[in-house]
Amino acid sequence: MAQIAQGDFDDAIASARASIVALGPSPAGRGPLHNATLASLSLANALNSDRRPGVTEAARAGLRFAAQLDGARNTPHASLIRSLLGQGLIRDGEVAAGLSELEKASADSRALLGADHPQTVQMVYLLGGGRLEAGEVREAVETYQSSLDSALRHPAALNPLAFASMHLTLASALVAARETGRALPHYVEAEKFFAEVDGADAPSSLGARSARALALTRLGRLREADALFGSIQADSLPATSKATYQSRLALLRSLQGKHAEAVTLARAGAEGLKKLASKTLRAQSLARLGAVLLAAKHPADAVAPLEQAIALYAQAQLKESPDRADAIADLQHAMGAR
Repeated sequence: MAQIAQGDFDDAIASARASIVALGPSPAGRGPLHNATLASLSLANALNSDRRPGVTEAARAGLRFAAQLDGARNTPHASLIRSLLGQGLIRDGEVAAGLSELEKASADSRALLGADHPQTVQMVYLLGGGRLEAGEVREAVETYQSSLDSALRHPAALNPLAFASMHLTLASALVAARETGRALPHYVEAEKFFAEVDGADAPSSLGARSARALALTRLGRLREADALFGSIQADSLPATSKATYQSRLALLRSLQGKHAEAVTLARAGAEGLKKLASKTLRAQSLARLGAVLLAAKHPADAVAPLEQAIALYAQAQLKESPDRADAIADLQHAMGAR
């Protein structure tokens, strides 16, 4: 766990795999089975933390060992492993199965540890992420709010980064559900917590700020959005953070009538985000590029990114989100205007 916290994913993965090899494919007895369960949990966690393939297989192995160790008994380790299985399945494209595992993991943790236990808060938080990725935006808002409410009842149990992430994801879900005004204070809280730990100029803090600027743009508060975007030194950001910033700023520039700059920014953003694990986030950047091209009166050029966005949304979502519906409407407009 310490290796993961420090970003040493290669070492964490190698260490977990070495433990699994040492234990063999069929460990017998409580001690070896317990160690095999923990090793599989560690491997799935490390792979998942670095968005690498193999999470599903490692988690399934962990659940097999846990079942041999404890039968059908509900345990904290089993719910943790099940949550990793759910995340892995969603990333592998098995969205319904992944959501089912996340729902069971959160229910098991709640039954065993209580609704306000830090592990349950984490399980519910992960379920919210699965629902948001799957297009269930209203359900995601409710789930994220539940996770935050539980955490706020025992604030000393979680660190500031956990609160930053909870505020940020709840804000993202509210924007996705078209409750953008309600998202603004959560973006402010997210930036405050990130700044407390990482510093005011850290990518995490600036990411929360640019997300708030995008929300202000959607609300038509363009001067405020421009000031926030202008307070961010984008060239100092890591590649993915910079691409996210460019994609968000593109919408503001488009609404300001600066279409050439908007198109350049949106293209750079979509290109920089094309390898993200989240299909929904990739779809958003492509849909934004399509919308910017459409506003710039380039409907023929808008068709391809909009089609790609809709295809990604369709792969990721069980339910059509408002963002996906907007992309479909923009594509119809673009095809009619070619």
